[in-house]
Amino acid sequence: MFPAAHLLLRQATEDNVLLVPKPVGEEGTITVPIAKGTTFIVDMVGAQYNPRYFDEPEKFKPSRWHGLPHLSYHRHHAVLPPRGTYWVPSDVLLRVPSRYPLAGGGGAI
Repeated sequence: MFPAAHLLLRQATEDNVLLVPKPVGEEGTITVPIAKGTTFIVDMVGAQYNPRYFDEPEKFKPSRWHGLPHLSYHRHHAVLPPRGTYWVPSDVLLRVPSRYPLAGGGGAI
């Protein structure tokens, strides 16, 4: 029960403010300013296993998604991913070996 992509990298396209909930037991939110151009990481596993957002997150419960209109497969349209989504995995596969030498039996590959 782990997502295929466990981290999302995003870059802010404008100045914004992120409202982060305070720790469990404390009321309110913490305001975090995000400047344009800031790159940040979203931890998908941490978010999906947070009981604040999902009741019994360790259990496989597909029914938790029933009734959400944006997840309906009975619609007559497709929701396309943002432009550039498909090049990311291939870009990573091509760039990682060129930037980071991989140690093999005979040295760098």
